[in-house]
Amino acid sequence: MIDNVLDVIKEEIDTFMKLKMKDSREQYIHLVPVIDQDGKSSVTENTICMSLVKIEEDKINMSNGGDIEYTADGPRYYGPPVKLNLYILFSAASSDGQEKNYKEALKRISRVIEFFQAKNTFTAANTPMLDPAVGKLSVDLFNMNMEEQNNLWSMLGGMYRPSVLYRLRALMVQEKHGVGAGGPVLEKDLELTEKK
Repeated sequence: MIDNVLDVIKEEIDTFMKLKMKDSREQYIHLVPVIDQDGKSSVTENTICMSLVKIEEDKINMSNGGDIEYTADGPRYYGPPVKLNLYILFSAASSDGQEKNYKEALKRISRVIEFFQAKNTFTAANTPMLDPAVGKLSVDLFNMNMEEQNNLWSMLGGMYRPSVLYRLRALMVQEKHGVGAGGPVLEKDLELTEKK
């Protein structure tokens, strides 16, 4: 589910950037880790690297109870859904150090910010490729201080690049294979005891 949601958002941003940059031939966004398995940068010149850097459970909006589905065979019980927050880093590369290319990298990061400013909520209604079971997703800019930013880039194993971090909130994950089933209640047994 996470991969599908991130792929849909990547395609949405890429479409937006193609309109803004007036070039539909180029792929602007790549869903890749910041550093590949060989320790090399995954960010190629004049592209945006979209990387999932953290997954956390949303404890504020969590549900305590599960769901019950009533079928002909009796009720099916499902565990409570897990609500996740995904932290997505968008980073740009300009490997040659030329001012022109650095400005191009900054322009592309700016386009990502413009996209989320214009569209910070995703539903099946406003994003047709999104699975309706996902529900409503909200995206907000996640601010980091210099120390947090340094720690993030150190953890990722890369040198800092122009980047922006967003939090995608309330991705609901729920397996629909029941955790238990029960038949209908046909009779009640009640036993009374006298208190002494």
